[in-house]
Amino acid sequence: MLAEVQVKNFLQAATRGKASLSPSVLEEFAQDCREALEKQFDRNPEWRIRMSGLGRPLCQQVHGRDGKDEEMTYNAILRFLIGDLVECAVMAILKGAGVKIVEAQGRCELDVGGEHVQGTLD
Repeated sequence: MLAEVQVKNFLQAATRGKASLSPSVLEEFAQDCREALEKQFDRNPEWRIRMSGLGRPLCQQVHGRDGKDEEMTYNAILRFLIGDLVECAVMAILKGAGVKIVEAQGRCELDVGGEHVQGTLD
């Protein structure tokens, strides 16, 4: 069955009170949310090449490395956190619907000009 149909059927059943999330899925969701909060509020100010920044122009990378990056706005952490929490909720719904999750947040590595870059697959 297509994942979209599985999710739609699960959500329809949930709105009628005929489906719920298992305790293990709820526990995973709680842990994922905790990790999302920790990630956003325990930021490491040390610069490094990140997978998410590989597409940025070289001049932006150099400015970031040299500490001349544009300062983030006061609401940046909240925006990033909302994205992380939405991802946590979507994963819980997919698991609740019985969608087979092949891999989530898988680690990946890339060698870029002698630099070892690590990241995760969203």
